[in-house]
Amino acid sequence: MDALDQVCRLRTDLSDDDVARIRDVARHLQLIADLTQANVFVDCPLPSGDDAVVVAEASPVSGHSLYSESVVGKIAFAAYEPAVARTHRTGEVTTYNRAITQEGKHVKQSVVPIKNDKGETIGSLILEQDISEWIDNAARVRVLSEAVEQLSHVFFDIPGRSPLSDVIQDALFLTDDQGRITYVNACGITLITEFQPSTHLIGERLDKVLPFIRGLQFLEGEAVRYETEVGKRVFQVHAVGLWDPSGTRSGLVMIREVSELREKERQLQIQSAMIKEIHHRVKNNLQAVASLLRLQMRRCPEDQQAHYRQTLNRIMSIAAVHEVLSGSRVEMVDFHDVVRKIGWMQIHSMTADPPRIRYEVRGARLVLPSGRAVSLALVANELIQNSLEHAYRDRTEGLLAVEIGDQESWALLQVVDDGCGFQEGQVRESLELQIVRTLTECDLGGVFHIQVRPEGGTVATVMFPKGETSDEQGPNYDRG
Repeated sequence: MDALDQVCRLRTDLSDDDVARIRDVARHLQLIADLTQANVFVDCPLPSGDDAVVVAEASPVSGHSLYSESVVGKIAFAAYEPAVARTHRTGEVTTYNRAITQEGKHVKQSVVPIKNDKGETIGSLILEQDISEWIDNAARVRVLSEAVEQLSHVFFDIPGRSPLSDVIQDALFLTDDQGRITYVNACGITLITEFQPSTHLIGERLDKVLPFIRGLQFLEGEAVRYETEVGKRVFQVHAVGLWDPSGTRSGLVMIREVSELREKERQLQIQSAMIKEIHHRVKNNLQAVASLLRLQMRRCPEDQQAHYRQTLNRIMSIAAVHEVLSGSRVEMVDFHDVVRKIGWMQIHSMTADPPRIRYEVRGARLVLPSGRAVSLALVANELIQNSLEHAYRDRTEGLLAVEIGDQESWALLQVVDDGCGFQEGQVRESLELQIVRTLTECDLGGVFHIQVRPEGGTVATVMFPKGETSDEQGPNYDRG
């Protein structure tokens, strides 16, 4: 309201009482915007001419706003908004006149005068709707026009001619200061008759005809919002207290059935639990397969055990992804957790008297869909395994690091070691690196390269688009 006072005092010649009246009207703008799903404004006439200035505004919380920026303080030129100028000039309601907004959009306006105690027009309440929403349905235009006039009657003591528009899809009740029903729309009548047949509702206490209404605290000025279950049905109740300019207290109660929505949420929770259980069982099955392979490996000659160990590591890399998914609520994987498990698993599965390897995971958090996480887990497994097998042959200790990066729409995975490096022929002959290249290019749609570090050791780099597919050109990096 500070902005309202400032605009009124700087741009208009309204008295203090007039500004107070405008402020009382503006208190209800958000409620009107939510009820009508329209942009709502209060304009006041400028001292000279037919132009006006916007002093307050509201847009529906759950709907689409016609404006990208606030228009408070901007001029509403009569040439663009003739309905506003006419209402300020005549003091009459103007419904559904075409206008052009401050952002150049064509809208339909309903304009209701705001008058002071002397009957003078000191401003206007304006509802704006996009023409495209109504141009093919004249009946909806008429219904909303009636709603505008009746909202004016309810909130601002301006005469109206018909009941509150049933365009509102919630059950809507108006009560007096004792909680007795003074108005109920068609949806409200339908709701009440579902619980108890009644031919006379006006004058009945709302909490008597609808027992799930919890008291009438909203009449004391407290906004109330809650959900309640009635049998197998779920209702959302929203109630607020209202005061008209004379100080008379009343209440507005909106009730919406959300049974279907809550049932869908419950089904999603059940499905989520089932998916988590499936991932848990897949992980257990993979671990069982790995245990069988370990038993078989013990019966094989030592020179063949390396092949079993490689297969075991690949199986356990996939199991690591499913282990993370079994504890997640969504089908997304934090790859830091996965690659950390893979690295320690590889180091602990090395042959007797392994070198003392310090293992680190660095860089940005990378969250991937489960399918891409499995492919990248296999890539990381092969690269880590390759470094452990070849980089530390003549070393007793070393540093093996996995770097994870985020470059706009591309993700990066680097496995860096400080080992002995490699010869060009080794890259072409390595089965592990052939697997990495195939997974990177075919499954991830990315690029792979490996090079010797100038300071010693090897760095293997995988870069791929974070989406499932991408037509973008790959990142340009120095190949050394």
